[in-house]
Amino acid sequence: MRKLLLVSLLYISCATTQPPAFFTLTDPSGDDYGNGKLVYPMNPDFQRGDLDLLGLTARRADGGVEFEATFARPVRVPERRTIDGIGTQLDQVARLGFYNLNLDVYVDTDGVAGSGSTTTLPGRGVLIDDATAWEKVISLTPDPQLARNELKRIVIRDERRRDQAEGKKGIVTDETRDELREGVDDYVFFPTNVRVAGNRVTFFVPTSFLGGEPAANWSYVVAVSGADVIQRFDQQNRIMRIGDSYEALMILPVGTGRPADRFGGALENDTYMPPLVDVIVSAGTDQKTVLSNYDADADRPAVLTGVKP
Repeated sequence: MRKLLLVSLLYISCATTQPPAFFTLTDPSGDDYGNGKLVYPMNPDFQRGDLDLLGLTARRADGGVEFEATFARPVRVPERRTIDGIGTQLDQVARLGFYNLNLDVYVDTDGVAGSGSTTTLPGRGVLIDDATAWEKVISLTPDPQLARNELKRIVIRDERRRDQAEGKKGIVTDETRDELREGVDDYVFFPTNVRVAGNRVTFFVPTSFLGGEPAANWSYVVAVSGADVIQRFDQQNRIMRIGDSYEALMILPVGTGRPADRFGGALENDTYMPPLVDVIVSAGTDQKTVLSNYDADADRPAVLTGVKP
């Protein structure tokens, strides 16, 4: 009997013990207001606290890294309800267990200033500081397959526009198209191995994508935004406004007032206010200041700097 009890206790201990964390990045509670002016939509799918990130932890997992994002409120689970005119169900689209948020992580893996990219995913409206330019991007979003395909389409379209700007015909060859598509897979990862439990979302990223396990010199830009899942499927009833773009990757935009189909709080014709709800910034740095530091007249977006654990 004593032996069985010891075996049982040992099993429970092993089952509940988690691998030590590579790092944990924390974020204040109650700062899900972007640059301080952003307000949640008048929409029952969004409520203050839903996108309020409290922390991001990374742990070793078999073949990769397991990230765990913790939010102030329980993560909203998609239910069975119609979201467009042809009967598409929300839980059929958002099959990973969440539907109203995106979490983007830009990873600087070499720690070398100026080495990497400073652009962000379409629609985010910010740049990354050249000092922490990224080599890899992880984008947790409710419909990863759609997001992946959309990003490839946008990248190919941008290549065509660059050619046309140089006086060329803008015809993308099959070889170039394949290279661009492969580039998306090399640099951007959309997690599909996801678990939702209460106010936590856990997602797996293989080390084959990251190029190794997190090291001490890596830095991270972590940004939360609203996911544009329902509106994307219900385009017939969506009201397009100045500044809207179909090229915004799965992200809910920001506008004036407090509408139902986007975040509010922007000034009239302010197309530079980022639609980011919560970001992790370094100690001594203020989120409001960082996300407000843009200049429309100078065509200068806000710039985010990576945080080292």
